[in-house]
Amino acid sequence: MNKKLFVVGTGTDVGKTYVSALIVKKALESGARIGYFKAATSGYGYDANGRAISGEALFIKEFSGLTQDVVSACPFNYAHAVSPHLAARLESRPYDQSVVDRAFADVCARYDFTLIEASGGIYCPLRMEGDERILILDLIQRWNAPALIVSDSGLGAINVATLTARALRDAGVKTVGFAFNRFREHDVMHTDNVKTTEALTDLKALILIPENAQNIETPTETVLNWFE
Repeated sequence: MNKKLFVVGTGTDVGKTYVSALIVKKALESGARIGYFKAATSGYGYDANGRAISGEALFIKEFSGLTQDVVSACPFNYAHAVSPHLAARLESRPYDQSVVDRAFADVCARYDFTLIEASGGIYCPLRMEGDERILILDLIQRWNAPALIVSDSGLGAINVATLTARALRDAGVKTVGFAFNRFREHDVMHTDNVKTTEALTDLKALILIPENAQNIETPTETVLNWFE
């Protein structure tokens, strides 16, 4: 039975892909069969054969040693580096949930664990066509996956991390905890941001990640227990 974990962010550029890569690498080093999935990406890259691919999936593959074909990891790759719903409109290629569901099911069928990475924050729109609205939050609920919240450790972290955690709680999503990225151990603000966010949310900081970390120290068994 496949177990899932949804890596979500407090916003854009907080380090979701980096944290995802560290988790995938940790799992692979233990011999776990893990796959990666992202429903839509904006600002794509190309593989050696000229195929449009998710830059995030390519980074994770190269960083972690993942052998999965990156094309299978992300069904909707948009050229414009904007919100997926806007990129889809600009490129006349609407996001299609049925396509994403099939691609996701295929990845889940091939691996014991699937790490799902969000696009932007939990209210990032994937599709906004008339009355049809699909947000990242909808995918988390649809696939019944627990969430790991990635936050920057610096100024503003308390507010955005707490708001994200409370929104997930109100939506009935299980949150396993936080990953604080770019953490500086001797920075009094970073340390206080973590402690204050934990107190405000009753959630723990599961990993504190310094700049350019190549591994996480958390035991593999603990990391894999975040997946459900």
